[in-house]
Amino acid sequence: MPQFSPTYFSIVFIGRQNPQILNHDFLIRNGVLPVESEPFRTLMRESSDIKSPFTEYLSTPVVTTLAYKWISIIVEENRFQIKDSNFKIPSKSPIISIAKKYFGELLVYTPFRFGGINYAGKLSFLDEQDEGNFDDRLGINIKKFESNFKAIKIRYSSRINFPWNGGQIELRVDKPKEGLKDGNINLNFEYVYEDIDKFIGKLDKVDNIYKKFSEILKNLTLER
Repeated sequence: MPQFSPTYFSIVFIGRQNPQILNHDFLIRNGVLPVESEPFRTLMRESSDIKSPFTEYLSTPVVTTLAYKWISIIVEENRFQIKDSNFKIPSKSPIISIAKKYFGELLVYTPFRFGGINYAGKLSFLDEQDEGNFDDRLGINIKKFESNFKAIKIRYSSRINFPWNGGQIELRVDKPKEGLKDGNINLNFEYVYEDIDKFIGKLDKVDNIYKKFSEILKNLTLER
């Protein structure tokens, strides 16, 4: 049976950004970081004049990255992303409160166009038959591909899109060229900006979106 291992949960906002705003002092001064939650609590407690309270920081005119162990933030000129690589229940992740505070209270006039909520994981197969059964459940006819292209051992990555709950879901399956090496499966729920309250309010639905992803994984008989 194919195996699924979660790798991250992320929030992406598309729209004009100012990368220079993002820095640790700004987040602390404005109460953006939930300092009583991990990994922030430990990082803050262990920080000193010679030890930073973050694990990565890079700032240029076009991009800023800031990381706190498994929580990372990237701001580019047209894109904001915050990612949790150690989540269990999406709604309990600190990236929710960070995104809400950052844009729902501080930068409310950011000209957004789209928002996205993403779940990703590693995809692995026991053998070629295991992979073939997965492709069949995904609706992919590898035998037909092999016949049409006069080729063997064809591997196929796919993107499937459909409307759902006022937005658009894209399910992406990416496989490497080499057979049976780990691939990736990703669900992205994308929605259009209407106003800031509705835009940020979509973050209250992260568990429902993860439930939809879990249902898809179950239908594809992926073992977690």
